[in-house]
Amino acid sequence: MRISKLTMYAATVAAAAGMLAGCTGNALQATPSNPAAAAAVLQNGHMTLTAVRGAVHTGVQRHGDWVSPGKKKKGELVYIADYGASVVDFFDFSGGQIGSQQGSISSGISGPQGLCSDKKGDVYVANTNDRNVLEYKHGSTSLKNTITASTEYVVGCSVSKKGDLAVTGICSYPSCGEGALLVYKKAKGTPKTYTCSNLYRYFFPAYDKKGDLLVDGSNASGDFALCELPAGGSTLENISTSSPAEFPGGVSFDGTYFVVGDQDGHDLIQYSISGTTATEHGTVSLTGASDVDQQTVAGGYVIGPDAGNAAAEIWNYPAGGSIVNSKTGFSEPVGSTVSK
Repeated sequence: MRISKLTMYAATVAAAAGMLAGCTGNALQATPSNPAAAAAVLQNGHMTLTAVRGAVHTGVQRHGDWVSPGKKKKGELVYIADYGASVVDFFDFSGGQIGSQQGSISSGISGPQGLCSDKKGDVYVANTNDRNVLEYKHGSTSLKNTITASTEYVVGCSVSKKGDLAVTGICSYPSCGEGALLVYKKAKGTPKTYTCSNLYRYFFPAYDKKGDLLVDGSNASGDFALCELPAGGSTLENISTSSPAEFPGGVSFDGTYFVVGDQDGHDLIQYSISGTTATEHGTVSLTGASDVDQQTVAGGYVIGPDAGNAAAEIWNYPAGGSIVNSKTGFSEPVGSTVSK
């Protein structure tokens, strides 16, 4: 089941090559009573980049695994997971600009969605179709580690400051039943599994600086929902809010607030969590967005892989507004992360 709202379909065991979540308009819903559908349904046909201001770069290079021979070992790289092409591309990132492409990874990747990175710069890929998470060193195409999540179709991830890896399974294998949150201590070994009565589909997770973990998704009725695993806690707790997103997107932490994307509202909602309540502190408008999935907030900017516009787009943060930079040439970008 794909995370994006652009298409929504689940797969039977024989057609399990597209376990993603999404919703739009008359989207085919993957619900407890209808967990499987045989084919993808394109809903809005909105596949062209619109309302772009500032520099637009085109031409993503795709010719197997490669790294630029002139790639600098230091500096920031932005990674984009292209679900439609089963490729993860990485680019220079500086001053809110997606610069030259520095490499591409395709070997062993099938349906990549969420991305995350740790303090060492290692990058983790939620490899949905193969039900695992792949770890790579900063700027490298060599696989460092494979983290198995055989029971779940994984779609999102986040790494705590302590190095614990949180992975969301949107639904269980093989029948696409209720999903779960998996937490791997030090990103290794057998995970601890958590579930929450608020959630049926688990979308994206994010740690804050204290080690609290927020997860968004939808309940069994398809409504937006939040749950939190407090730092040091043993229970994934229901979180209520009077300002829910229309449809869940990525979850980030901006240093002060949890930032939750709204794929239907084309904005980001800033939340603080107190006890079991999420309070809205502001919204960030993503003008020109069509279907931003797992955004990354970094250095005063929002990086938005936009499946609807087939582009990776940049907005100022927290000002929002118009797109200030964009790279096109993707098929169906879903995930993003910045590796330092």
